[in-house]
Amino acid sequence: KAGVSVTPRNIMVTNKGKKDMEILSVELQGPHQSDFSYTHDCVGQYLPGGFCAITVSVHPSALGKREATLVIVSNDSRKATKDIPLRAHIKP
Repeated sequence: KAGVSVTPRNIMVTNKGKKDMEILSVELQGPHQSDFSYTHDCVGQYLPGGFCAITVSVHPSALGKREATLVIVSNDSRKATKDIPLRAHIKP
């Protein structure tokens, strides 16, 4: 159905390390990435304890399971890439 949307999901990204962290990119990937949109303020350096927010919305093009992955890339030496699965099940 046109006009169907799902409640936005807020994702917090926090620097839990002891050194500054830099967010290099935020992007959507996956088979249904065009069914999702996002806004964020995650750009640049974050001091230890610093955080930013990403809001993901779903605007499905079809019924059924819609899936994508939000990929956050940083300069974190322990885990440079964080993948957050996004799923929505749109029922008639």
